[in-house]
Amino acid sequence: MKKGIFILTAIVWIVLIYLAQILAYALNTLSNSNDKQKIFSDITQLFIPPAKHPISTIFKFVSEQNTVFFVIGGIATIICIYILIKQLFENKDGNEKNQDYKIAKHGSHGSAKFAEDSELFSEGHYKKMKENDITNYVYNSLDKSLIEERSEEK
Repeated sequence: MKKGIFILTAIVWIVLIYLAQILAYALNTLSNSNDKQKIFSDITQLFIPPAKHPISTIFKFVSEQNTVFFVIGGIATIICIYILIKQLFENKDGNEKNQDYKIAKHGSHGSAKFAEDSELFSEGHYKKMKENDITNYVYNSLDKSLIEERSEEK
């Protein structure tokens, strides 16, 4: 389970860094460009180059010490570390408020449990019967004249 948490957190972190470098590239291009009209006429040039070449873009930002990338990447890293610590150190087994604990411990919701046959079919409770016996019992208990009356009315 812990291996899965590490892998999932790593995937989330990689996606967040990928999005961070695209955003940092777009903001860097907008702030350094003199011809804003040209950029807004073809908005794809803000997002396509970093999306196609994320590793080279990240290395460029690190070498240039791009503040926007470091801030967004730092926030993404802090969020992923928080999620990882929260998942690793959360004690699910002893947490009475956790609904997953209640369901997993008893196999059902709340404090209910599955009854044994000896509990259900003891004297004064339910009786075990075959399906055919129940069907015959229901048909025999019906008032046949009432059924015939109602079928004739239709």
